[in-house]
Amino acid sequence: MTVTDLAKRVLPHADEQELAAAVRQLRHWTQIGLLSLGAGESVFTGTGRHREYEDSALYSAALLFEIGKWKLPPSLIDRVVKSLGFSIERRANANDWQLWQDAVSGKADIVLWVEMHKPADRPGLVFGLEGRMSFANRLSNKSKSDDHVSTFVVFLTDLFSRLQG
Repeated sequence: MTVTDLAKRVLPHADEQELAAAVRQLRHWTQIGLLSLGAGESVFTGTGRHREYEDSALYSAALLFEIGKWKLPPSLIDRVVKSLGFSIERRANANDWQLWQDAVSGKADIVLWVEMHKPADRPGLVFGLEGRMSFANRLSNKSKSDDHVSTFVVFLTDLFSRLQG
């Protein structure tokens, strides 16, 4: 799948201008290591040669565009995506890998949550993958004395289901 194919799948209703911007953004994310290319592909392909992405890049790209809507500092997005990507791609955390696969396949209702903690000038960041109901229960039991400031949630199974077909 080329970068343009990827952009069209993630943003199927984008007009020509939005699609061109999405292609530029995907290329940037590839160059800084947030998106992986297919085996044997190089980030710097040269003029006239298209990079080929593995099908799994579709899900990472969808997540990047979704997280991008939060307007978080790029360094925080980078931290979440690289840490999560390391866990998923290298199966470093078997539980995260299985939850990711369940979200991709639609087998289970999985969320990615990201919590921001004080101090606000240099926020701490905690994130993870979890079943939707488990997350909802944990969130409802949080203490008001926590230094927790904000929680962002991506309903991965819902997001990924839009990519099918």
